[in-house]
Amino acid sequence: MTPKLRIGLGAFLASLILDQVSKFLISSQLHYGAKREVIEGFFYLTHVRNPGAAFGLFATAPEVIRLSFFIGVALVAIGILLSFFVKLAPGDRLSALALGFILGGAIGNL
Repeated sequence: MTPKLRIGLGAFLASLILDQVSKFLISSQLHYGAKREVIEGFFYLTHVRNPGAAFGLFATAPEVIRLSFFIGVALVAIGILLSFFVKLAPGDRLSALALGFILGGAIGNL
């Protein structure tokens, strides 16, 4: 396994695992709508669900349309990210790390 692939795969797995663990912890530890202060007066965690995209985009669309759209967009984005990864120079470890993290987040949101 090349260093580029090892770094990208490690970042991908780390971000995917952290994404899923954080979602599990929030949903199991906070009731829906509950708010927990993390940093006094500055940072709070609130359990909410957004069936749409940013700013609730498509939140009221029928589920079959919404899911088809989001899965399609995610698959296109994943394909583009993978094509970028393949084209990276062998020594471009920082870009491999970044693309691995982005890819993990994209798949975690499916």
